[in-house]
Amino acid sequence: MAEPAGSDGPAGDRPPKQAVVIIHGMGQQRPMQTLRSIVRALWETDLDLTDDVERREPGRSRRVSDPERGQIGPPDPVNKSWLVPDTRTGSKELARITTPVADNGMRTDFYELYWADIMEGTTRDHLIAWVKGLLWRWPHQVPADVMLAWILLWVATVAGVAFALNGVATLFGAGVGDGRWLPTGFDAFWPFLVLGSSALVALVLGRRLFGRPAGTVGTFDVVFALGMPFVIGAIVIWLVPADIVAGASFLSFLLSGLIGLLIQSFLVPYFGDVARYVRPEPSTVAKRAAVMERGLELLRNLHGEVPDKEEERRRFALQYDHDARPKRTYQRVVIVAHSLGSVIAYDLLRHFWAERGPVAGGVLDKEGRAALVAMSDYVDKHAPDGKARDGFDIAAFRALQRDVSKAIARPQGGWLISDFVTLGSPLTHAEFLLARDRAEFDGLKRDGLVPACPPLPDAVDRSILYAPRHDDDALVARHTALFSAVRWTNIFDRHWLVFFGDVVSGPMTGLFGAGVADHHLAIARAPYGFFGRIFTHLEYWSGSVRSRLIATNLPPEGPASSQPHIDLLRQGVALDDETPWKS
Repeated sequence: MAEPAGSDGPAGDRPPKQAVVIIHGMGQQRPMQTLRSIVRALWETDLDLTDDVERREPGRSRRVSDPERGQIGPPDPVNKSWLVPDTRTGSKELARITTPVADNGMRTDFYELYWADIMEGTTRDHLIAWVKGLLWRWPHQVPADVMLAWILLWVATVAGVAFALNGVATLFGAGVGDGRWLPTGFDAFWPFLVLGSSALVALVLGRRLFGRPAGTVGTFDVVFALGMPFVIGAIVIWLVPADIVAGASFLSFLLSGLIGLLIQSFLVPYFGDVARYVRPEPSTVAKRAAVMERGLELLRNLHGEVPDKEEERRRFALQYDHDARPKRTYQRVVIVAHSLGSVIAYDLLRHFWAERGPVAGGVLDKEGRAALVAMSDYVDKHAPDGKARDGFDIAAFRALQRDVSKAIARPQGGWLISDFVTLGSPLTHAEFLLARDRAEFDGLKRDGLVPACPPLPDAVDRSILYAPRHDDDALVARHTALFSAVRWTNIFDRHWLVFFGDVVSGPMTGLFGAGVADHHLAIARAPYGFFGRIFTHLEYWSGSVRSRLIATNLPPEGPASSQPHIDLLRQGVALDDETPWKS
């Protein structure tokens, strides 16, 4: 009897598989919320991955569009996938999404690394981290591209406190007085303003209510949706007379409340999460360690068991303490990270490279060493100090990265992570978030705590390799050589005046090196025009927005389309790699 599509049959009967790990961003994320939406963009709506000849058109882009209806993307998923219970993530709230075999002979399993529950904290923790991590620093330590945002954060914080104090002082007669901020004619229109707002709320609730499937709306639902706004409006008119609303103290409290709501509901959950994670304070160290351990455990499970030490490994290998794992299921692993998830992913890659990469404790054979030597020679010739020199070609560099990743993935127990894709990543502000300033950040790179791309060679021997036992035949990679094997694709929408575009994101090449594939996009929600550009941080894999490629150091593959943000995401993940990786 044939195995179900989502099951794991005997090893000899299974097609080759690859795994994609999705790491969600900051804010109050629900389990699998980001996973399911990214799977739709990467797999379900990409017709080029499957042999669906009925839906294909010669010369089309990787989407089905209907210009007459203004539709972007297919109306429904076209490639099948299944939710399958899985224990690798270590959470009962999560499942993997698995696919049938694609045209290249590969199946793909999608996982989510969910971490929001670990970093959950009190409002006080968020506020303290926000003030200490983002605001309380000298202006010269703030990068120029976020200086305006930093100033606005200060203005909003000070203004909120000032309005609250002014409201209290005015209320108790110790301030400017009880003067009005609205004309006396406003009093007559106050009830109509409240009732009109109630009518709009009732209209919105009614539309939401009747948008449900037929048969689910009862009489009480209708009464509640249409009547409750007017009941609340009547209570407001009764308890809040117009002369109170027109007073200076009410205005101060109103403005203070609006600023506080903005800070508490938007700025603190987003930027507070960033500040809390990136700062190793006593109150966050345990939570950071818990996030790392959850992520490392998932990567260990995806890589499978470490083989018994053989003679080749005895000369330089370290003993692992995480045996007792199933044999390797996957040939390749890709990490896709959004927002703060990209900072977590970067840390995970750094730690896991030291644990499972081709360093002193990793598995490495003759082919892997040859590929690493070729990479080291290229870096020494074209980026001897970690920065691109004449002749550095990012396409050639990424081809060498792919050669290294394929070679070191072949042995059982080898390194499988080939690609790292960041979307709207705050790592672009690493000298602001991970260090005090650019000088300290550059020092972290020189000390090997921040891997660069291309990797930074050793200052003495000018190599990304070393012989742990003074044996040139046993050359292994340095701890800083992570990006000799992992290709990094960064997709960002640079902001304008803070609110338009994505203030969180930006390029990586200036900080981390010319080997990062940087793609600068302008994303817009149709049909809102200019206002569709407001805070696009959550739109990097959305099928309902349009985008435009502004600049790139690695041209996209295939014909141009109205959604290059999806094309570049698919290109970075490369589910359609035509050469299955050998085990």
